Amino acid sequence: MNIKFGSALTTMVLLVLAGAPTLAQRPRLAPRIKATEIVGPKYSVPETKVYLTDEATGMPYADMDVVVKYYWTWKVLKRTSATDQMGNIREVGFSAHADKNGVVIIPSRTITPKRPPAPRGSEFSLPEFMSMTIDVYDSTHNCRLMIYDPHVDLSDGPGEVRRTVMLYPRPKN
Repeated sequence: MNIKFGSALTTMVLLVLAGAPTLAQRPRLAPRIKATEIVGPKYSVPETKVYLTDEATGMPYADMDVVVKYYWTWKVLKRTSATDQMGNIREVGFSAHADKNGVVIIPSRTITPKRPPAPRGSEFSLPEFMSMTIDVYDSTHNCRLMIYDPHVDLSDGPGEVRRTVMLYPRPKN
């Protein structure tokens, strides 16, 4: 009788455990705490009118889509092995369109740079705005054009920038 009771008890325990949810299926008792991002000083990027010229034709780079990107970075003041595995450049971007004259008008925008918290034992500076670019990718072009840098005057006039969209030589098969 003891053997029958023991095997019945073991069978019941196994059935209960088999129906129990796995660790991943159990409801979370406490919400996960997301690491707070560190915010740097806001930076106002002025409105910029960009004139794009196609290197192949010398004509405006007309009716084409481009990607405008804003970049920011921070300095690693105290390094650890964890900081060596982290990037220190972030970006945000949006699509834009060059009109029939190859003009892209980029509206003014305030950028709020953010960075992750520094890993234990390391130290980072506050994030700061770095640059604005236009990326061009199509069947014959593949380039990044520097449009705005707060430390270098890249303008060709007040609020205007002229850039040539360079060809991307593809290997011949």
